[in-house]
Amino acid sequence: MKIKQYVIAISMLIISALICVGCAEIQFFRAIDANNVIIDKLVIELDESKLNKKGLDLKTIIDTIDDDMDLFRIYVDNWKKQFDNYKTIKEVIKDGIFVEVTPTDNKISIAIQFSGIELFGLFYGYAEIEDVEYVSAIKDVGPFISSMVADEYTNENLGLFLMKYSILKSGSIAGQIENFEFHGTKYYDKYMSLTNNKFTLEDIDLSQYFIYPDDRLHSNADYSYVEGGLTWMQWDLDNKSQDFEMEIYKIGARVPWWYALALVISAVFVLVFTIIVFVRAKKNPREKITRWDVEKDGK
Repeated sequence: MKIKQYVIAISMLIISALICVGCAEIQFFRAIDANNVIIDKLVIELDESKLNKKGLDLKTIIDTIDDDMDLFRIYVDNWKKQFDNYKTIKEVIKDGIFVEVTPTDNKISIAIQFSGIELFGLFYGYAEIEDVEYVSAIKDVGPFISSMVADEYTNENLGLFLMKYSILKSGSIAGQIENFEFHGTKYYDKYMSLTNNKFTLEDIDLSQYFIYPDDRLHSNADYSYVEGGLTWMQWDLDNKSQDFEMEIYKIGARVPWWYALALVISAVFVLVFTIIVFVRAKKNPREKITRWDVEKDGK
């Protein structure tokens, strides 16, 4: 899937999912396509009528969020400058990582796109470049990726004949929101203060999405479907505890048991076939032909 089509697909999903019942809806997307292009996207939509009822001004909050997101974009641009002395990778990083902030009247989003898994690794600090010293932009890798890189998969039996394999678990953003800190600012405290502590996490519709190019994936997501070879998974976090773990996995056969079953079936088949042949032979006995029977007419 081309990246332009990919972004459109994510945007369509965002639009279709915007059903606000709280003062705000927050959605976090992590999308990976077949070319290993990765997009991390945060979307915030505010309910103006509910803010007004609490004496809060929508524009003030949107402008504050916009300023913070723009500071993050500037931070990323400055972070990339540390590679300016490395000509071989400077242009790759310059064009391969970019941030886009999109504000509207009551909704604002920020997306950071990586043209490959290697640049994603540089940004979050788990990739290394030979003879290059650098500081990562953010230490928190986010859902699933760090486990994929470290091959931290587990397996689990589902009875005799099936198993869950390549299991990955990841904490959701729900457990990180209250404690998230960036460059000395605790953003949960900042925005609670901005809204005069009139709203809490219970007033927010919080959901998280993971989109991955494998149509064999299963998960404990609330909603999941496959389209164009991509598995789309959505977790609604409103009714889940902060220590809830998202899980993705595959389902396969436990081969030894299927082999054993096949051998048993084969043995039973041979036994039944032998019995049937034996019974039929008893019912239809054949006469023995002697040499005298063959030669008697010739005498």
